[in-house]
Amino acid sequence: MPSDERKINRSNLRAINDMCSNHVNDYYGEEAIIDCCFQSDYGVYWYKETDEEPFIRLESGVKSGRGYDSNEYDVLQNGSLVIKNVQLKHEREYKVISLDSELRDQIFRVTFSVVENYCPSQVSGLYGEEGMISCYFRPNFQTIIWFDETSTRDPLIRLEHSTKSGRGYDSGKYDVLQNGSLVIKTIEFRNEQEYITVAVIFGFTNITEFSIVFFVIEHCPTQQSGFSGEKGNIICHFKPNFNKVSWYLEQDKPLIQLEGSNISGPGYENEKYSVTQNGSLVIRRVTEENEAHYRVILIDANNISTAHRVEFKLETGCWGSQYGYCGKKGIIKLRARL
Repeated sequence: MPSDERKINRSNLRAINDMCSNHVNDYYGEEAIIDCCFQSDYGVYWYKETDEEPFIRLESGVKSGRGYDSNEYDVLQNGSLVIKNVQLKHEREYKVISLDSELRDQIFRVTFSVVENYCPSQVSGLYGEEGMISCYFRPNFQTIIWFDETSTRDPLIRLEHSTKSGRGYDSGKYDVLQNGSLVIKTIEFRNEQEYITVAVIFGFTNITEFSIVFFVIEHCPTQQSGFSGEKGNIICHFKPNFNKVSWYLEQDKPLIQLEGSNISGPGYENEKYSVTQNGSLVIRRVTEENEAHYRVILIDANNISTAHRVEFKLETGCWGSQYGYCGKKGIIKLRARL
């Protein structure tokens, strides 16, 4: 490959403006892709601004170049450039050349910008899972402070010179990454609120502030299980103050429902099932007939309904260090202490 585009057959130059985006931006610390769509049967070559040598190339499906060898960059088979970990140094103009078998070239220039000091306005996460509010701050920040709705004076958590502190951090319920992102260790419904983060940047007289609303998503794990002969639970995580929850067996056979504090339905009347105040289904004594698909319909406080499906299976393993519960038939095995 010639080291300078001037050595290429310039008489056949074709500037195809729809081959690459002319401007791309992505977040600091993330992986970014400069999308292109070349159908080159010879090679694609990426340059940094006025460099004479390509830092990464794709020739007949083979990747090479110092950018590829250092694992800083990658190139896709359609010629798109991948920046593995976006840093401020990647903010520049790139040049890409595509050659066909007759050395006819397509040349395009792309400006890449780094997005910094940014937080999304809304974030959501599943109840019971770990959650994160991912922010992207300039790497030379001095202090990141997070507040929740309980106090705008007492920080929930703070990161100052890589040192973490605050009531949320001390409780073990929150953490903060070195890039300033907030981590919620285990999402609960009380985490559905507005958070505020303040960043103090070295060399800047003003501070950067963002307000983020975190939403908690209700859900039922789609696969749950229990042991034969024992009480079983199909646990769901619904927001409190819902209007009604109804459980059905497969083929929509009505089973049990909870409306207000009233429980009704054939499953409740025959004393095989119950339902907790949070909407979870209770199987009073698990048998093989409970190995089935269940459907639950929730009507929330705003009369909006959502449906979830759960497959319930009987456990076949053993549990307990001293006593083992094994198999679908409810066999109890006792282990003697030696």
